[in-house]
Amino acid sequence: PSGSGKTTIVRRVLPMLPRLAFSVSATSRQMRPGEQNGKDYYFLTADDFRKAVAAGEFLEYEEVYAGQFYGTLKSELTRIWEQNQDVVFDVDVKGGLRIKEQFPQQSLAIFIQPPSVAELKRRLEGRGTETPETLKKRLDRAEEELSFAPRFDLRIVNDDLERAVAEVQAAVTAFLQAETEDAMTSRPLILYFGSFNPVHSGHIAVAEAALRHFGGEADLWFMLSARNPFKTEAEMWPDDKRWALLNEALAGRAGMRACDLELHLPRPSYTVHTLERVRAQEGTARPLYLLMGEDNLAKFTDWRSFETILDWCRVLVYPRATADGGGDGADRAVGGTEAVPRLPESLAAYAQRFILLRGALLPQNSTYIRRRAARPQAAATDRTATQALIGHTPEDWAKCLQWRGAQAEALREAAREVKLATVGPQVYLRGLIEYSNICRKNCFYCGIRAGNPSVSRYAVTEAEVLTAVENAYRAGFGSIVLQSGERQDAEFIDTIERLLQEITRRTDGRLGITLSLGEQTLETYGRWRAAGATRYLLRIETSNPALYAQLHPADHRFDDRIKALEALKAADYMVGSGVMIGLPGQTEADLAGDLAFFRDFGIDMVGMGPYIEHRETPLYARRHEIPTLAERYELSLNMLALLRLIMPTLNMAATTAMASLHPQGREAALRIAANVIMPNITPGRYRENYFLYENKLCICGSEQDVKDNIEALVRSAGCELRYFEKGDPRHYHDRKQNSI
Repeated sequence: PSGSGKTTIVRRVLPMLPRLAFSVSATSRQMRPGEQNGKDYYFLTADDFRKAVAAGEFLEYEEVYAGQFYGTLKSELTRIWEQNQDVVFDVDVKGGLRIKEQFPQQSLAIFIQPPSVAELKRRLEGRGTETPETLKKRLDRAEEELSFAPRFDLRIVNDDLERAVAEVQAAVTAFLQAETEDAMTSRPLILYFGSFNPVHSGHIAVAEAALRHFGGEADLWFMLSARNPFKTEAEMWPDDKRWALLNEALAGRAGMRACDLELHLPRPSYTVHTLERVRAQEGTARPLYLLMGEDNLAKFTDWRSFETILDWCRVLVYPRATADGGGDGADRAVGGTEAVPRLPESLAAYAQRFILLRGALLPQNSTYIRRRAARPQAAATDRTATQALIGHTPEDWAKCLQWRGAQAEALREAAREVKLATVGPQVYLRGLIEYSNICRKNCFYCGIRAGNPSVSRYAVTEAEVLTAVENAYRAGFGSIVLQSGERQDAEFIDTIERLLQEITRRTDGRLGITLSLGEQTLETYGRWRAAGATRYLLRIETSNPALYAQLHPADHRFDDRIKALEALKAADYMVGSGVMIGLPGQTEADLAGDLAFFRDFGIDMVGMGPYIEHRETPLYARRHEIPTLAERYELSLNMLALLRLIMPTLNMAATTAMASLHPQGREAALRIAANVIMPNITPGRYRENYFLYENKLCICGSEQDVKDNIEALVRSAGCELRYFEKGDPRHYHDRKQNSI
């Protein structure tokens, strides 16, 4: 019951048992002096709490008193489990029983009981936080809660704090030890045999797909083989090099580890001998699974003692990409709990021992990586090859923008290779919060321009922004983007500064913050930079001053936009910009000039995509002058490819506008050149009022739902989504280093 001392005991026990992590509860009560949101509780309004309940976001909750809710968010379990820790709940009696019902074997429910009701009253009065009315409520409730004590696993009377702490520590330690022993005999162990010559993102994707099959409740060992029967000795990298790369690749990946057991067995080694050692080490009761590509099935019966292997193990089978990096990497699994892969006739009798993995796999292969690494002076060669393909000048690039068919494919494939060689297959996650559609500007192309009377204006509350940020942070977003219509009033500037400071405090500076708030003064940029923002996106829209003038009223000056970009550099931001592709009156020469501008100015990040018209803007009258949707899409892909070849180390976003033109527009952008994606995490009630252009797409739902959808999108593009990583542009660090 409240006042029994359970919170004090939890705080004392946590440092004693590093495996434990505290689950922060949510409440609708008022914050008390000294409390911090996200540390003591997640403080929600009663209405927000009810909405979260309706959305199924709570593991348990209770309306303890009228209008005063307490509960445990499911996202807290996810956060702690992803850190490979065990959860400690400090909850009311009924909440504890609800958790016990959901995890009967995996939980230890401890009831902390006060010595007496009189002692409980004394403790509550000593807090100094209770009125006579709330004190009576708590005591009445405590008497009811004491009747539930027999339903808990253990009851500890807290009449002596030191003794109570010792008893709780001993009970929890014993429970965790028993749980570990039980778990290790029942937790599936997946064995992924391979030469990993070298390991690459495709291997990691396969491993992640295998772990997802078990909901993350499994371990996976990369079993490094001494050799590959399909490779010559000359093609094999040394054991120590492959081992070092494998350990580096697996560092920090939950559930995965490297195992060199096979390297130390007498040669020739066979899988059955390795399995004998694993079973001796892990126990014969532990479920074992082999992980292999479907191309190995045809010769599986040639393996020594294959029937014994199938008796000891089930086999997880993944679709194998072809040798040139493409092939059957799509999700081919059928519905149901388990799908069986296509098996040769020789294995038909063992069909139930094989499972086809779900999920798209990455089209990567080690042969390509080895060949690339072996090329002498690879960087110089790549640069020469790039220049031979696209030329040196904007005039050359303008011709490349006209390429279609085989020429365009060659351009995009070259960009993909450069992307993989420089920034890799990683894609960084930025949660986009469209803070406000209030704007002082009247840009002729924009749906939220000041002169559009049809727009319902809004500004997201600070509390809603912070809730969205915290949810995104818990879901694994490495950064957020705060975007808004342009304002320069003191209230707006102060609010943004206050939000930045609070976001930085709540995430300990571990969350990257990008701003996209238009033209401001150097002083304002400096204040926001000091408050925690590190990146700023200010789109130039076009580098042609004459075309710029056609897109804006007379008081919107091109020179002011350039000065603002220069001020961002002076304030030490990672500077982003972008252009629209397919504008009325725009030529390939204009777009090639945009590429030259990015290069010459030293832009660190680019977000560019097709121009999409909005019927409530002045530019809509010129819609007959713009290319078709298909032409804008092709032009955009060529622009992305060219920029990646011209500026290999900058960050590039796969914009929502690409998906508005083509169902796989963002996937294509990621596959060719982009390495950033920005799903919308704005509170749902505001999203329909931030339409810059028509047919704007949005992946909606909770931050976790958005993350899951984006993960599938990124994987289908052959890329790897990175969680809890800011993903700052390499170009910025190179630029800073070169300026020293």
